[in-house]
Amino acid sequence: MTGKSRDLTKGNRQTVLGCLLDGQALSRIDIAKMTGFSPATVNRLTAALMASGLVEEVGSDISTGGRPSLLVKFNPQARQILAADVTQHGIELAETSLLGDVLSKRFISIKGLDGPGIMQQFVRAIAEQCQAHKESPYVAVGVSVPGPVTSDGIVTIAPAVDWYDADLGTALRREVPILCTVENDVNLIAYAEYHRQFAGTIDALVAIGVYQGVGAGIVEGGRLWRGNGGAAGQFGRMLMDVEGLRSNRKGFGQVERRLGADALRERAVEAAVVISDDDSADVVFKQVQEGDAKATQLFAEAMDEYAFQLANLSAIVAPEVIVFAGLFEKWSHLVIPELETRLEGNVLHRPTLLAATLKDDAKLVGAALYACDRQGGILSLA
Repeated sequence: MTGKSRDLTKGNRQTVLGCLLDGQALSRIDIAKMTGFSPATVNRLTAALMASGLVEEVGSDISTGGRPSLLVKFNPQARQILAADVTQHGIELAETSLLGDVLSKRFISIKGLDGPGIMQQFVRAIAEQCQAHKESPYVAVGVSVPGPVTSDGIVTIAPAVDWYDADLGTALRREVPILCTVENDVNLIAYAEYHRQFAGTIDALVAIGVYQGVGAGIVEGGRLWRGNGGAAGQFGRMLMDVEGLRSNRKGFGQVERRLGADALRERAVEAAVVISDDDSADVVFKQVQEGDAKATQLFAEAMDEYAFQLANLSAIVAPEVIVFAGLFEKWSHLVIPELETRLEGNVLHRPTLLAATLKDDAKLVGAALYACDRQGGILSLA
């Protein structure tokens, strides 16, 4: 077979596989009608896809009343993707299907490690996982980090793990046998939520991740809006007043120093809403639910401050949807109505505010989907 013929055959396999990616089971006759290929060609192409495991038979169609037709369907577990995420709490590794569904995951502690130690542990964990899977290599490796990342994998600033201009990309290329795609964690949340819920139905989506830091991920037309050096979406580094102009680059930005999860807890301690032993901001929201006056006042102030920033963000990006991850996903039933009220009349087009549907797996799902797409997507496997 010549190179041109191989390319044509591969292209035809991709066409057939593309008919099945929505998860619908189809007969070969259905595929022939959709593609314009002859039944014999469809039989040959589906046989090749079945041999690779990408397509499987799933029974017969007896609804036509005639001779039953065998049905085929895309098999998203034919190959696996490795997704990795690092936060101040530890490292999480997940194996996912080709559609990003988490099949298994494990947690690795980083307690007591400094910035370089965290990076060494992170790279080692990814390399060892790939080595353990060498008999059936991962299609792609997606890596989520809590800070902006340049195109060659330099993490510019990630105070949660004490990384500044940290060359994660070079370390991964040196130790990991599979090309790794490194991206900001909230960018990956935005990517996952867009492609799981809204692909092709809206133009722009913003994800807001409220953790120790606060970040934004922006998807426009299905693509990440990365900006200069991958630093778009630094919501936590936006300014709240002129005092913010006096901040230096290192550490958390002004918004996250006041509105991040840890900052909200510290404000609650200062306002005598909670005692200093409480170790998370959840207690503030619990107190709001119980009607505590001081907690309610602090919550209202925080909602004012968040709405101020979201109105400015909406004026620039004009997203149709904003999804909240992290702390605000957990307490979305309290947060979203308050923000909706404050945004009404203060933006030209008020975005729909939603809780992230993927919850704690959002970063891992996004890492898997984005890495696979960067490697050519599912169709490239045909």
